[in-house]
Amino acid sequence: MKVCVFAGSMRKESFNKKFAKEAVRFLTALPGVTVTHIDIEDFNIPLYNGDFEKSDGIPFGVKQLGKIISGVDALVISTPE
Repeated sequence: MKVCVFAGSMRKESFNKKFAKEAVRFLTALPGVTVTHIDIEDFNIPLYNGDFEKSDGIPFGVKQLGKIISGVDALVISTPE
């Protein structure tokens, strides 16, 4: 099983990033599980704006993230409250 893990927060000391790292540690210990751990900040994804999408298309970082997500069986997303 392929799993992608990421936090929805970009703050370095975010509890959500810490949880994501712990999820990676737990999941990688399971037999047959391959984990892709990403940092959402690496994708330079802007806040969603449908007007921008209509005029400029889908941002490159969003397309990159979509390719990763489409290639896995499960997602673990740790998001801010």
